[in-house]
Amino acid sequence: MHIRDRAENISRMSRKWGTALLGVSLAWGLTMAPAAASAAGQQPFGIKDGVRGEEGQLLLQVGTMAASGEPGDGDAAADIASLRAPQGLAVLPDGTVYIADTDNHQIRKLAGGKISTAAGLKFLTNELYRPIGGYNDGLPGESALNEPVGLAANASGNLYIADAGNHAIRKLSPGGRLTTLAGNGVIGDADGRGKDAGFHYPQAVAVDDRGNVYVADSLNHLIRRIAPDGNVTTLNESPTAGREIIPGLLVESGGYRDGKLAQALFNEPSGLALDAKGNLYVSDTGNQLIRYIDFSSNTVSTVAGGKPGGTPDFEAGSIYATAGYADGAAANARFSFPRGLAVTPEGGLLIADSLNHAIRYLYDGKVSTIAGAGDSERGWLDGIESSHALQAPSAVALAPSGELLAADSYNNRIRSISLLRLPERQEGDTSVRIVTGAAAEELKTPSKLLAGRTFAPVRAVTESLGYEVDYKPDTREVLLRKAQLEITLKLDSKEAAVRRNGGEAETVKLDAAPFVQNGVSYIPVRYISELIELDVQWHAASRTVIIRSPITDGEEL
Repeated sequence: MHIRDRAENISRMSRKWGTALLGVSLAWGLTMAPAAASAAGQQPFGIKDGVRGEEGQLLLQVGTMAASGEPGDGDAAADIASLRAPQGLAVLPDGTVYIADTDNHQIRKLAGGKISTAAGLKFLTNELYRPIGGYNDGLPGESALNEPVGLAANASGNLYIADAGNHAIRKLSPGGRLTTLAGNGVIGDADGRGKDAGFHYPQAVAVDDRGNVYVADSLNHLIRRIAPDGNVTTLNESPTAGREIIPGLLVESGGYRDGKLAQALFNEPSGLALDAKGNLYVSDTGNQLIRYIDFSSNTVSTVAGGKPGGTPDFEAGSIYATAGYADGAAANARFSFPRGLAVTPEGGLLIADSLNHAIRYLYDGKVSTIAGAGDSERGWLDGIESSHALQAPSAVALAPSGELLAADSYNNRIRSISLLRLPERQEGDTSVRIVTGAAAEELKTPSKLLAGRTFAPVRAVTESLGYEVDYKPDTREVLLRKAQLEITLKLDSKEAAVRRNGGEAETVKLDAAPFVQNGVSYIPVRYISELIELDVQWHAASRTVIIRSPITDGEEL
C-alpha cells in the first residue's frame, strides 16, 4: 500500500480514543526527521555554482551510502548492514551519521564504514513479524525506544530524538546513555517541566546554540520549545475546529493560519530546520506547505507551496490539503507530504518531498528538484541526475564532505547525493579535455579535435567506466564489454555492431569512422553516447567533455 493510502486511511478518531494502532501506522504514513545543522568548515552544497549540463540540468550522482535494502537489524559493514524504514538523520562534524531506524525502534550509528546500534533494545516481534518498541532509559543493552523519527545533535555531541511512539523527547549522550528530556510515554499536550509535559507523536526536533530544543508535535499540530532547564512551552495555537470527513462526522485535524506565532495554525508539522538567523523552517506536512517562524517578530509565514496567505485546498472528506508536484516560483510550487529539512551553507532549504519521491530545493524564491523523479515515480536505482530513483525519502542531512544524505525510507537505505565538481585546470589552458565518472577524473590521454569534431580515446574512456576492452589486430576491431552489452568497432569503418543481452547484433551507422593515431584508437565523442550508452555532456565554460555511466548500481548497462 502506498504511504498516501495508509495516511488517508488513518482515522483521527483513534487519536481521541488513544489506540496503539495510530503510532504504528503513522511510522509509515507521516513520519519525518530534520537534518542536522551544517557543520563548521563544511564543504558547500549549493546549486549556485553547480556544474550544469547542456539543458541547464544540475549534474550530480545519486548513490547508496549504507544498507543492503533488505529490511532487518543486522550490524555489519555499511554495504551489507540492514535497516527497517529509516526516517531520521543527524551528522556530527567528524562525519559520524546517526540514523533513526524507525521500524527497528533503534538508533544506529554509521562510522568507519560500519553500522552499529547506539540505542534501543530488540524485543519480540508482533504478528506481522515486525519488531516491537519499548520505553526505558539507560545504557546500550537496556535502553528502549518506540518509533524514533527526528534527530538533531548539539555542539557537545548530544543527540536529541523525537521518540514518536513514546510521545517523548529523548537524549542520547556521547557516552551512550539514553534519558528522557520531556514527555512520559503517554499521549498529552500539557506544558510543564520534563515528564510533566505531554506530546502526541512528535516527529521532528531542532536544537539551537543556546540549548533550546524545538519540537514538531505532529498530532497535536503544535510547535513546542524545551528550554535548557527542561521546561516545555507551546508556541502556537491549538486547532479546535476539526474537519467533517463524512456528513455528520467531525474529526480532529490541524488548521492553517499565518500571522502572529501565538495564533498560527499547523497541520501535522513533521520537519524542522534552524537557519543562520536562528529562525525555524517547518514542514507543514498536512497542509503541503513550507512555513517559516521568525522569532524576531514572532510571526509565521508561508514560504513555499500553494496558495500562500490563503486556505490550502482540501478535497471533501480529507484532513490533508491536496498534494501536487510543481517546480518554479515558491508561491506556485507544489509538494506531496514534505518532511525532513536541512539548511545549506548558501542559505537554501533542502526538502524531503516524501510522496513525490524527490528531494526539492528552495533557494532565492524558487523551488527546484535536486533528486528523484518528481512525478510520483518511485523505486531504487543509483545513477546520475536523469537515471536514479528514490522511494519515500523522509530525512535529509548534510555531511562535512559536502554530500547530501537522504533517509530513503521505503528502500531501507541511506542514499548520498553528490554534485559534480570539475577538476581545476591550468590558467590559459583552452584545450578540450575529457573527464569521466562521478568523480570527474580527467583522462591522461588527450582528446583529438579534427574537422571541428572532438574524438575521445576509446580505451581510456571505457576502461575508466568499467568496460573490458580488447583489440583484434588481424581484423582491426575494438571490442567493448560490460554486463550484457557488447560493442564492436571497426577502425576506419563507419559501421559498428551492438549486441545486448546475448541477442542478435545490431548494425549502427556512424558519420565518422574510428581511427588509430600513435597506437591509440579514437571515436567521435557523440557516438560514445549512442553506442556505449553513456551520458555525454559538453560544459562550454570550461571546454570540458563530461562522460558518465547513467546507472551505477552494477545491475544494468
